[in-house]
Amino acid sequence: MLFGKQIARQLRHPKGFLGRWLARKMNKANASLYHHLFSLAEFGNGMAVLEIGFGNGKFIPEILSQVQGGKVAGIETSETMFETASGYLAKEIKAGKATLKFAERTRIPFAAEHFDRVISINTIYFWPSPANYLLEILRVLRPGGKVLLGFRARGKYQDEGWMKESFQSFTAEDVTQLLENAGFEEIDQTPDPRGDEYDLVIRGIKPV
Repeated sequence: MLFGKQIARQLRHPKGFLGRWLARKMNKANASLYHHLFSLAEFGNGMAVLEIGFGNGKFIPEILSQVQGGKVAGIETSETMFETASGYLAKEIKAGKATLKFAERTRIPFAAEHFDRVISINTIYFWPSPANYLLEILRVLRPGGKVLLGFRARGKYQDEGWMKESFQSFTAEDVTQLLENAGFEEIDQTPDPRGDEYDLVIRGIKPV
């Protein structure tokens, strides 16, 4: 139980050696969902992409390879992950291809209509107010831009025991409703064919 609580806290806010170790483990655990999301993102050359919760930055070079001439920005709440990713992506940052910012999960520190895509994998459980944060995502997206959220639906992370202390779980219907309430259109959900029954990506479009 104590170890479970410690892991839950680290998943929410990776810190120190354990946080860096867990981030490497999560890269492997999340790889299938990342690639499923990428297959649905319809990235294009010259696009500006924002990743919310980039962890150690493992997947940012892969995004850059799919938006030739474009840029990728990331925001992260963990000091440990911010420092780790800044070192890992030093070349991309120096070249102006990647921008990393430290930010809490309440406001996105970028101008309105700045991005073509906003993506996030397994972070929605930790947003203090998903409804308000989705309004922020809508604000920074350009008209016609897309948000893609990859997560494990309720049933994988239950609202009980030590999980409840760090995770807010959602059904696919919950997230769909949140996106609708925020003003997104053409919302769809697609299970990860390589994942388990709970892994899925929900996608929405900002009205033109």
